[in-house]
Amino acid sequence: MVEKDFEYNDKEYEAYKKYEFNGIEIPAKAVRRGEHMFKQSVMGEPRRIITKMVRSLQPDYSEKLQPKRDYLWYLERWEGVDFVGNPINPVNDHIEGYYDEPVVSKIWDKKTNMPVKMSKVVNNQVTFTEHDKLKVENVRRVYYIPFSKETLDRILQETGNWENRESITYKLKVSPSHSPDTFSYDQFANWDFKTAAAESLKIGGPPAHPYVEQIEEPVPVRVPRRYKQFKTELKERELAAQAKDKEISENADMEEEAYQSNLKPEREVQTIE
Repeated sequence: MVEKDFEYNDKEYEAYKKYEFNGIEIPAKAVRRGEHMFKQSVMGEPRRIITKMVRSLQPDYSEKLQPKRDYLWYLERWEGVDFVGNPINPVNDHIEGYYDEPVVSKIWDKKTNMPVKMSKVVNNQVTFTEHDKLKVENVRRVYYIPFSKETLDRILQETGNWENRESITYKLKVSPSHSPDTFSYDQFANWDFKTAAAESLKIGGPPAHPYVEQIEEPVPVRVPRRYKQFKTELKERELAAQAKDKEISENADMEEEAYQSNLKPEREVQTIE
């Protein structure tokens, strides 16, 4: 069957696909078999239910200095039926708004100091192609939906989620370890990121954050019980060692006094004239 023509985020697969002649393999997670199988089986337009929307500050790799910008990403659940009207297996947590992109570099021949070319075997002979052989140096996450209220509303309307927008979970990703309680649609749509971040920290986020000017008193650091016990034992050993040294010193003084008291006086030597 031919896949139906509806757009969705398949950018990770495309990012690897363009290096197919350079020796870069496409990872299994980039293929997104669940989405492809759903698209092949669904009859008509699927129902795309947005379950969660997130705003976060992320680098803009399209600019040289890579400034951080307010980006939007969200999760969808796909539901649909096949050609006889039976429900097909849904797609859960489909991601729109970011993808993982390989960062590649050329492989150089140390002898010739030239890029290594891809090779293939033709009639039992190795021939080289015009394509450079590449390797994956790193993988970076690329965000591609700059946030604005207009963009948010357009997505909700185009996906058929405008009427149930208040049932969606709205989050703000302030830091990798901090994702606070949910916002209402109005707060998520209308607050700038600085205001939203400050409000999110009032809900229970970490006290230290660059967007918060007034920082509350820091939470006292909990010292592990094992460490406290070790410190106590160490102090007791030090005191015991000091007491032992004092006892040895006092015993030595007593022995010295006893020794001196038991010494016999020297006899006077008479000189005979």
